[in-house]
Amino acid sequence: MGKRIKRCCLKFVLFLLFAMQAAPAFAVRAGYPIQITPLNFGVITINPNTAVTATLDYNGNISVEGGVSNGGQTRGEVETTTSTAALLGENITHTFRGAAFGPAACAITISGYQVNPSGSVNYSLNAVKRTFWGATITIPENCPPGDYQGTVICRADNGTAISPDQETNQQIMVTIRETIAIENIADLDFGKIIPPAAGQGSVTIGANGQRSSSGGAALVGGAPSAGRFSIYGRRDANVNVTMPGAFDITRAGGATLRVQNIVPGTGVQVLGNDGYYHLNIGATLIVPAAAESGIYSGIYSITANY
Repeated sequence: MGKRIKRCCLKFVLFLLFAMQAAPAFAVRAGYPIQITPLNFGVITINPNTAVTATLDYNGNISVEGGVSNGGQTRGEVETTTSTAALLGENITHTFRGAAFGPAACAITISGYQVNPSGSVNYSLNAVKRTFWGATITIPENCPPGDYQGTVICRADNGTAISPDQETNQQIMVTIRETIAIENIADLDFGKIIPPAAGQGSVTIGANGQRSSSGGAALVGGAPSAGRFSIYGRRDANVNVTMPGAFDITRAGGATLRVQNIVPGTGVQVLGNDGYYHLNIGATLIVPAAAESGIYSGIYSITANY
């Protein structure tokens, strides 16, 4: 009777071994695609009144229409592993979906997904594979600056009915900066002046371009004008404009004259509906009796930021 029991157990063990080996041939499956690197468009400087399109391909190359890439971009990368019990290789295709990310005030649309490898890849037993991806985003006009991120879905499809498709979220992100530009339209020019016979005089150019003098300084022609600048940025935005309180202009040889009382001075200006603000600069030039003859010139700075 002991011999019969021994034979029975041997048959049972062999059956289990056969079942464990045979089952995977009918149910191979892929693991979940794991995010290794998010798709990051880096820093993009935009013209706030124009929609911007940026394409970041699966090699990490970026092109931007309507704006400027300031670097920091990385292609997306996912890793997928086949089942540890698999006996057969799997053909896996990765696809991505997701239409937009960001708040309602700046819905950044996604299109043109790129995947490398672009088709099915044969996975051998316990294989680990990397897939690279890219996409195109469109940033709408008047999108506020800041860091934006969202998720898209990556699907690892092995094309079988037995094994379910595997899906995970992958990150997509971009940092937006807004450009603001200042253009010098006309120089601040005091024209031709004769110093007073004694003491100290002055010449003033108003923001409206009108010129006047005091203290004995004489106006003798030239092409006097107020300084004029155009500031361009996001329409209807408040802009902080900063200018110096005073600066010197210099004659060849080193003599200087003082420019002061610069108007309108530092303050907040509002860009128009077209994105422009036209800034006129006036100032007063101090002209002492001992001022040397010659042409005086200098540089002053105007800055603007949101």
